[in-house]
Amino acid sequence: MQDVGIQKVVVGALLAMSCGATVADSVVDMCLDLDRPDDVCPCAAAALRDEVGEDAYTTYEAVGVVYRENQAAGQGRSDAWTAALDSVGVSLRDTNPVGAAHRKAMKGCGG
Repeated sequence: MQDVGIQKVVVGALLAMSCGATVADSVVDMCLDLDRPDDVCPCAAAALRDEVGEDAYTTYEAVGVVYRENQAAGQGRSDAWTAALDSVGVSLRDTNPVGAAHRKAMKGCGG
């Protein structure tokens, strides 16, 4: 059942990109959760997408969707992220470089 959710995330992200929509996804939400200014997070998400490429960005965003769902269900940050990685089928080795690039993008966008 989780695969269907991930497929919806990927399809939604692709539709948003093809329509020229602004970035509004879990990557933005994760930034906002870190108390960054509202204008920094969409900038950082767009910069991250440019830096890491579509495949890595889409995977990171899919992990973020599950992570946020896990947090909403009451899991702490670490447990929520670990469970999200397992759910999406990736490891910290896959997401750590993207997370580092995301933090760098936040700083570059003024946050």
